[in-house]
This record gives sequence, structure tokens and C-alpha cells, in this order.
Amino acid sequence: MHFGHRLKAERERLGFNQTDFASAAGVVLHTQIKYEKNQSSPSIEYWQNVVTIGVDVGYVIANQTTPHIEEVVAQLKKQQSMKPVSISIGGIKIPNKIDYGIRLKEQRIDFKLTQPELAEIGGVTRTTQLSYEKSRTSPPVSYWEKLYKKGFDIIYIITGVAHIQTLAEHMEWREKNHVMVKEPEQKDDPSYDDLKNQNGMLRKLLQESLKQIQQQANELKSVLDFLDK
Repeated sequence: MHFGHRLKAERERLGFNQTDFASAAGVVLHTQIKYEKNQSSPSIEYWQNVVTIGVDVGYVIANQTTPHIEEVVAQLKKQQSMKPVSISIGGIKIPNKIDYGIRLKEQRIDFKLTQPELAEIGGVTRTTQLSYEKSRTSPPVSYWEKLYKKGFDIIYIITGVAHIQTLAEHMEWREKNHVMVKEPEQKDDPSYDDLKNQNGMLRKLLQESLKQIQQQANELKSVLDFLDK
């Protein structure tokens, strides 16, 4: 069964016909039909939209049921109710989400992988991997499926909401997937320098994320000031 069959099964489980589902997902009917026939791969925006209406993207992409998907959906709906969709007021664009590429890069660093290494896992070129981490293009279903099978939290990458809810679950997931769990105890450990470099990269990535969030907050404040005039 290919992803299109599972996508159709999820649509029917949620009680949507193709027309209404396509509208909720932000695509035209013809595009939805192509997805269900496995003739095209959805964009990142499509995945983000269908998760919000209750689709288990983990099941659709990799045939694996996602733990706590209901909590993910509830959190996404809560976030949507707290901020507007992307619109432009007075020439100011209001962003509605942090780029998925930041989270993809964060997961790659967490797994201690280089861009070429993750590109090989995903079956793409290094240039394509870079494009994904810059959020310039949307990965195909085959890429997401390969990352999922390697233990990547694709729900988090796509939506920004982790489907692993507790610290215990998170640590268990990290250990199961051979993700770095703790720092070496001794500085003469051969892996210490490697780990220090990885943590420095992660710190830089988080600082970039914080800068982007602050920029979004400033843009929202500008919009509020504009509306108050």
C-alpha cells in the first residue's frame, strides 16, 4: 500500500470527501486526487495543514501510527487560535510558523550527522539537502519515510510540535535511536571535542531560531501599532 492509499484512508476516517479535504489542506481537488493516486508528493504546507485537521502523518508517510497524535493536533489548534495566518497588512507580512528547515537541521545535529550523511540517508544530493534545511523546497514522501525509519521525529520537523510528550519517553527514544544522550564525563575522552563542536552548532542553531522568533514578534508589534492608528 503506497502513501496515497493511506492518505485516502485517513481522509475517509476523518469523514471528509475529496473536495472538502482538499480545501482544508489548501490545495485544489485535482491536486488531492493526484496525491491519493500516488502521482505527486505533497508540499510541506500540505502536511502542516492536514496534521491540523487530524491526519496521522506518520502513518500516511511511513505506515507507522504516531504516539500522542491527538495531543499534537490539539497543540497545533491552540497555536493557530493564538496567532493569525500569514497575511499582509500595510505592506507588513505576518509569518505563521518557523521554517521547517531549522528543525530538520536541529535533528540532523542531534543525530551527529553531516549534511552529506543525511543526504545519503534520504536518497538526495547534498545540494538538495541544503535546500531542505533552508526551507527552499519540500522533500518528497520517500525522503520523509527514510528519515522516519531512522528515528527522526518528522512530526516535530513538519509541525514544530514533538509527539514525544515526557522526558522519560524522550530519553527512551534517544537511546533507542542511538542519539547522543549525555556528555562524556572526561575531557580526555576522544569524543569530547566532537561533542563540543556539535553542541556549539546546536547552540548557534537555537540562537538563530530565537532571533527569528524575536523578529516575528517585532513584525507583529508593528502590525498592532498600524491597526491602532
